[in-house]
Amino acid sequence: MFLYVKNVSVLKSTQGNETVPIIWLWDHLFDPNEGWTALSYLANFFAHGLVSFPELLAYFFYMTGNPTWLGWWTGTFGWYGSTVGLFFPWMFSIFQYAFPTNMGGLGEDMDKEFAHNAAFNIGMGVFQHISSMYVHVFMGPRLLCWIDADEPNRNKIIVKKCPIKRAFGMTDAEYQKKCKQLFEIKSSNEPEASTAPSASSAW
Repeated sequence: MFLYVKNVSVLKSTQGNETVPIIWLWDHLFDPNEGWTALSYLANFFAHGLVSFPELLAYFFYMTGNPTWLGWWTGTFGWYGSTVGLFFPWMFSIFQYAFPTNMGGLGEDMDKEFAHNAAFNIGMGVFQHISSMYVHVFMGPRLLCWIDADEPNRNKIIVKKCPIKRAFGMTDAEYQKKCKQLFEIKSSNEPEASTAPSASSAW
């Protein structure tokens, strides 16, 4: 939002003054030659405004012992923003570079102004998209699991070790179902059994 990679000329406002993309984009959204670049910056602004900025604020709450906001945002707005929303910034940069001139593009000409900037935005946009998507898709559920396992929820959960050996090809849902059935049978046969939580792995 504050960096423009020039071919020859620096980024200038409609008044001819040197500027930065976050200011420049608002006057060029409907520009017939540079509109795709402006849309790329605009999409980047809103996507990260939806994903990164609220999560940064929520992280400070998390560090002070209030993880609810971070867990909820990561699994909702953050998840969709990182997987879908961050696709648009680099897609619009591709349009700027690849589309013919009659569609507002550069016709794949790297010598034209805005071409180097488009290439930079594509590369960084793809990297940011993959990085953010990986964090939310693969690490987000682990964060929610950690929050659920933390106080005060932790003492509400009874953890038992399932003695059933998981067969090859058995899905997690099938394994969980068999374990639950076994524990239900044991519970009905041993009404006086202790319900104290165990340190063993979850079933």
